[in-house]
Amino acid sequence: MARKAGEANAINRVLKARGLPGLEESGAVAALAFLVEDHKHFMELLRACEPSLRRDMYEAMSPHLRFVAFPLETYVIAAKEHAEAAQLPVTDKYGFLQPYSMPEVRMAPIKVTELWARCSKCPKETIFVGTSQADVIYTMRSAGWAYDETEARAHICPDCLEVEEANAE
Repeated sequence: MARKAGEANAINRVLKARGLPGLEESGAVAALAFLVEDHKHFMELLRACEPSLRRDMYEAMSPHLRFVAFPLETYVIAAKEHAEAAQLPVTDKYGFLQPYSMPEVRMAPIKVTELWARCSKCPKETIFVGTSQADVIYTMRSAGWAYDETEARAHICPDCLEVEEANAE
């Protein structure tokens, strides 16, 4: 990427003042990469980099780090999570900054079916719910209730079923 002469001179002055090689000298990237402290520091540098140049920066610096770099995607995901947690502004499709807004998740309404079950042997009663009649009946039977398909009010609770089974033996 071509820089204006003034920008390059300013950067070179800062690098030289810190005892580092200039931009055009060999070893500049390696010297800068050696100064990266840890994964978090590297993620911050990548996050500050122009998005279109991140891969180039990662590939240039990662071999010279004092630690083994994670894959680039790991740093990008961490940066996105940080931005989301901090609710930093985001860029829209035109490149303009927009205030952060929590993504909206919309779900289709779920139809709920319910069945009021009253034991035909004792005063116990309860309500079973599900997404369909079959789901409700399955839930009811899983809870130990007997569901009578022929007579809607002939359901039997688990306690009364145990008594019936004991009497049948």
